[in-house]
Amino acid sequence: MTRSLRISIFILLLSLAGAPIMAMGQAPIDPGTNFDDDNRFNTGSVCNPCQDNVEDTLIDDAPQESESKQSKSKIVRIPPGTVVVEAKDVPNPFAVTEVRVPEGVERIADGAFANCSSLQRIELPQSLKEIGDAAFEGCSALKQISIPQRVEKIGKNAFGLDCSAALEVDPKNANFSSDSGVLFDKSQRTLLRFPRSSAIRRYTVPKTVKTIGHGAFSKCVSLLSVELPIGVKEVSDCAFQECESLVRASIPSSVERIGVEAFWRCSALTNVELPASVTRIEERAFLGCSALRSVVMPSSVQFIGAGAFWNCDSLQYVVLSKGIKKIGEGTFAYCASLRSVVVPEGVEAIDASAFAYCEKLNSVTLPASVKAIDNFAFDGSPVKLRVAQGSYAERWAQEHKINYGRIAPTYAQPRARRNVFYSAPVLRRRR
Repeated sequence: MTRSLRISIFILLLSLAGAPIMAMGQAPIDPGTNFDDDNRFNTGSVCNPCQDNVEDTLIDDAPQESESKQSKSKIVRIPPGTVVVEAKDVPNPFAVTEVRVPEGVERIADGAFANCSSLQRIELPQSLKEIGDAAFEGCSALKQISIPQRVEKIGKNAFGLDCSAALEVDPKNANFSSDSGVLFDKSQRTLLRFPRSSAIRRYTVPKTVKTIGHGAFSKCVSLLSVELPIGVKEVSDCAFQECESLVRASIPSSVERIGVEAFWRCSALTNVELPASVTRIEERAFLGCSALRSVVMPSSVQFIGAGAFWNCDSLQYVVLSKGIKKIGEGTFAYCASLRSVVVPEGVEAIDASAFAYCEKLNSVTLPASVKAIDNFAFDGSPVKLRVAQGSYAERWAQEHKINYGRIAPTYAQPRARRNVFYSAPVLRRRR
């Protein structure tokens, strides 16, 4: 098979599988690229559900973004009688500096104030009952939002990844509360949002908290460390996304799940200690953690999602869980410092690009339990496989002309004592 034909097949297979595509002569794809639910690739993160869906409604002949940002400040007055504020009520959002919402408004719709990047002041009416998904996404100039007494529902990612506002809740509100700008439910069992603008560098989550909300600490660039209390069951999706100063996150022994993009691009995170309670590490959980040097997975881990450690440039040492059944798509792709990996017995499949483009990876030990290896699992990596004689991995290496060596099997040595087993030494050829 010619090289050009092989590359064409490679691109076709990866596009069908949802893996990153790299054209000839191009640099590797940006590791911000992600797998979405229908197995197509998109750029960026899944943590902004409304960011790409909210259309900017502009007034006739209004200047575009680059011009509007230079225009003078603009006050938007929502008309009296309005019950639901929508994105269409905020023309030319990039120029808006203040919004006046009248009494009578009961709901702020999904993405209503999304991308109002110059918005500095908004006063919410006492009649308000609901704040929709991503309602204030991208409001990077907004410093404070006061949540009125009657608010009953706050939608997913309502204050987005780029909203800097400290959140203050009316003490009479029966559903939500706040403390130093941090938003909680009333009982403080759920931490909903930590303000991006906070100067706090080390934060201990209150012991009452059992749930960390979606994207709760995302883009809190000043945070150095966070202490989670016993009782928290999961590090939620996007919880610490792009906390670029975060060096340490204390994960308690109650945590069972590390969510999708939980530590996405936490570029200062150097090591992760996973407790024996963790069973799942979801897709892209540690993608782009460029300072991460070591990962030790307890045997309790049963699932590692696609791209979980994608582009962890400094990752040198990995201990995989004995409980996993496969190494997912792109799990360790582009880990430039990774030199060797021992895949534990019990793993049955190595998916596409699992160890692709690991430029220093020279040794991967595969157990006899492996029954499926994708054609491009090690693509672009100078790997030598260590396999058991007669195993599927050996046949695969031969078929794909991959450099390999054999590992001697473990066998029972006949002795007088029963149930004593020995490992045979590695046999070397004489030169």
